[in-house]
Amino acid sequence: MPSPPPPAPKKDSHVPLPPGWVKGYSSSQKRYFWSHKATRASQWHPPTEDEARDPEGARREAEEKTRHEREKRKRGGGGGVPSSAAPAASASAAGAPAAPASAAAAPPKKARAAMGSRVAIIVPYRDLHAEQKRASHLARFCPRMVEFLSSLPGVSEFRVFVVEQSDDGRKFNRGKLLNVGFDIARSEPGGYDAFIYHDVDLLPGDDLGPYGSKTLVLESHIKCGGSAHTFSRMHNGGKYSFEVGPSIFEGLDRPSLNPLRIVFDMLGEEMPVATYTGLGYWTPTGYWRFPIGSKSKFEDLLMEQAEDGPKAVEEWRALRLRLKTLGGSTTAVSLLNLRQDAGFLATTAGSLPFVLRNPDVFADLPLTFDSLHKTVDQIVTVPFLRNFIDTMCIFCGFPAKGAMTAHMLYILERFFEESACYSVPLGGTSQMGDTLKRGLEKFGGKLQLNAHVERVIVENGRAVGVKLKNGNVVKAKKAVVSNATPFDTVKMLKPDEQTVPPDVHKWREELGKLPRHGAIMHLFLAIDAEGLDLSHIEDPAHLVVQDWGRSLQDSQNLCSFFIPSLLDPSVCPEGKHVIHVYSSGGEPYEPWEKLTPGSEEYEAYKEKRASCLWEAVERCIPDVRERLEFSIIGSPLAHEAFLRRDRGTYGMAWAAGTSAPQAGLLGLGLPFPFPNLKTPVDGLLRCGDSCFPGIGTPSAAASGIIAANTMVHVGKHLDMLKELSERDPMYKFLDPGVLGQIYKPLVGGFTPSPELDLEKLGNAKELPVEERDVAKSA
Repeated sequence: MPSPPPPAPKKDSHVPLPPGWVKGYSSSQKRYFWSHKATRASQWHPPTEDEARDPEGARREAEEKTRHEREKRKRGGGGGVPSSAAPAASASAAGAPAAPASAAAAPPKKARAAMGSRVAIIVPYRDLHAEQKRASHLARFCPRMVEFLSSLPGVSEFRVFVVEQSDDGRKFNRGKLLNVGFDIARSEPGGYDAFIYHDVDLLPGDDLGPYGSKTLVLESHIKCGGSAHTFSRMHNGGKYSFEVGPSIFEGLDRPSLNPLRIVFDMLGEEMPVATYTGLGYWTPTGYWRFPIGSKSKFEDLLMEQAEDGPKAVEEWRALRLRLKTLGGSTTAVSLLNLRQDAGFLATTAGSLPFVLRNPDVFADLPLTFDSLHKTVDQIVTVPFLRNFIDTMCIFCGFPAKGAMTAHMLYILERFFEESACYSVPLGGTSQMGDTLKRGLEKFGGKLQLNAHVERVIVENGRAVGVKLKNGNVVKAKKAVVSNATPFDTVKMLKPDEQTVPPDVHKWREELGKLPRHGAIMHLFLAIDAEGLDLSHIEDPAHLVVQDWGRSLQDSQNLCSFFIPSLLDPSVCPEGKHVIHVYSSGGEPYEPWEKLTPGSEEYEAYKEKRASCLWEAVERCIPDVRERLEFSIIGSPLAHEAFLRRDRGTYGMAWAAGTSAPQAGLLGLGLPFPFPNLKTPVDGLLRCGDSCFPGIGTPSAAASGIIAANTMVHVGKHLDMLKELSERDPMYKFLDPGVLGQIYKPLVGGFTPSPELDLEKLGNAKELPVEERDVAKSA
């Protein structure tokens, strides 16, 4: 907290005041002011002869000057920050602050009330790490704040104070920088009515969001991000942070086809990452490394490791050629172009030129959603290559048999580009949730943690809100969107407690009986790295396969381990490493549900099922047990409790090749392996890893965007695509352009679709609770 101001100095009685004038002291500004009792004119300097003779005229002149300066700023004539975007003040947290820029004297706060407020924005700053891009943030921040603050009617004057910490070898001290900035600002002539603490990587928006909706996210977890979060433990005075969920991400380091990165860019948010260029494999035949971002290096790997190198290269090229047209479609239309109503004809119209050049894409359209193994079996025979393809697919829950061909299309199109690499969010995967949270709040949204939805409220066949387990009710004006699994979503409708549409009963029964993957085992290790030689590995992420003859869905056969501290030393004390080991999503839940957490039987079973995870790390670090500082085992019961996922499941397990129940119109003509994001209840939508495009953090993000697109008029969707296409050349293909505008009047009247019609929503019964356009249950 800033230090309190010193006591007021003794009043100077040697200067006589004109009649009617009095002298006072402002404790907040630490200086004198002079005011005229009759006219209430106030100022920071003694009255001149003219002001003494005509105090009312002096007051009017001051107000006119203030009004003139405000109009001048609106016309671009100046502001609280120089047009060059240079900071108004810079100071070292370890030394004396530099002198602030000068400011004209101003009257006390009471007299300024009619003129508007003077505002100081204080920004802590340091630019040491290039990957954080703080200098570019500052270059955008200052002009944006001038533009934004100049447009606010209640602000008469403002100044941005950027307080920079020197490269003093100390940790970044945000609190001290804010205190320094506060002291500088309040010592300026005229003072300020409001002080705003701000960060350089956040920019104020002009409206409530890309689509202008107010969104309340009800997150059942104690942290945002679901499985993509980080937890910490203290040990011997040191802090160790562990990854919990996914750890292998591609395309987050720059604008890319990764839908999660596109969402970040759409929100105007950045997430610093470190990068690496390979994935380690520990197999029955030994260690090898998949080199992402190089076609030639991968073919070299096939020549070195495959049973028949030349044949493996030939078959790999043939597979790429067979899927080339479908792969090219990933840069003709994006997941962000999709919506589930007639509006998709306009938002995907930009792909028409590609379709005309490649008419065979229509014949291959069913293949997009079909099982990949049908194509692989026709082309690939070399065991090494078949095994590699299976491991590339397993992150979606299935090997090639059961995985959508669309899953492999992204890998074929993106993973072998020269610029491709994997990314590690600096500070942990929790930064993904935090980045989305910043974007949510920037546009007027709100996140509520530890909020457990008990029931989706249905009135007159429409979802009008949710009731939480604590008894609170949240009203949704537009829609309720469930990001929970289908098994958890169906439990929230509770037809025994309310009247629901007739089709709900069949929908609940079919979704509730969908097959599901097993759960996941976790092992978290903190180890001493003194004298540890890891020169035999190049990357933090590794896959371990015990036996190629066993299923990759067997949690005792396939696992992964991740050492984030290799790239981000901030996650643990110096000289230590943290390791997250996790099984495939096939851990059987049934033996666990019979056990009581904390019992001897439960603890013994944890050790037994985690033994293969220990053995996996020992392939890379043979003496890992001797180096152990401490360890934590996470069971499926813990996975279920923390993530609120029914039976701790990895996700829905409907194999590609046939249409899933409740697949909607797409399931009539295509083997669409996902239930519809729409439901029999008007105003209730679904998203998440049980919806297209499936399991995985980027896929789940894409499903949320598709649901959002579906809820708005196609015109807003087209506007969003156009704006996004202008942010980076990579995104130029997102804008359907003239073709989209041609289709817009033809389909606009059908968007959003009838079950999301706002007039019908307006007839819903009002509830005396907080209102939100969208209530999203996660």
